[in-house]
Amino acid sequence: MMGYLRLQLLATARNKRYLISAVAFPLILYIAITASITGPDSHKYAVAYLVSMSVFGVMGGVLTTTGPAIANERKSGWLRQLRLLPISERGVFVGKVATAMTMALPSLIAIALAARFVKDVQLGAGTWVELIVAVWLGSLPFAAIGVLIGYLFDGETARMISIMLHSLLAFLGGLYFPVDTGGLHKVAQLLPSYRVYELGNEVIHSQTLSAAGIGILAGYAVVFAGLAMLRIRRAGGLSA
Repeated sequence: MMGYLRLQLLATARNKRYLISAVAFPLILYIAITASITGPDSHKYAVAYLVSMSVFGVMGGVLTTTGPAIANERKSGWLRQLRLLPISERGVFVGKVATAMTMALPSLIAIALAARFVKDVQLGAGTWVELIVAVWLGSLPFAAIGVLIGYLFDGETARMISIMLHSLLAFLGGLYFPVDTGGLHKVAQLLPSYRVYELGNEVIHSQTLSAAGIGILAGYAVVFAGLAMLRIRRAGGLSA
């Protein structure tokens, strides 16, 4: 199992598209947005966009690498080769999710470092760790969604759907601008992107974590993990 996970991590790390979409783009976006805001509120926005761009980067990295990669592996026959290894269908699913979760960390760390040393965001050491862990664990539903996309569509279709879903969840989830009131707020409350963003803000501001938010994130993770496993079995396990 560990050997399989290591292969997955190495393959993803060599993917230039991953490095650009999951690490460089959110980092550049965070620095550019916060640099454009001046005046007495600049520090407040540096903190706010720390959370939103962390979620944006994690979500994008997980969605745009997991689904397309699985779809391409199905096409190439790589998943059929895994039958030669002592790995169950569940083991393959866990390996894909673990890979996605692990590759989400560089973006989180890069944006945290930029916030601290470029924008001078001051948080306690414990708060930094809690923020990274909270957003990282909150990305689990996106990993499960990515696996499902990879088993439903071919490579190019999976890539386009992942990109569109990322953009839609970011927009409706309040990662570009606040969605605190109105109908959009009601929609946002149902989305995992908003709930991870909410979770990160609660950590930064030392607020009680929302039980409803955590429950919604867990619900998304369970439902999409179940759908992904069902699709894997219907597709013939490790075959295309």
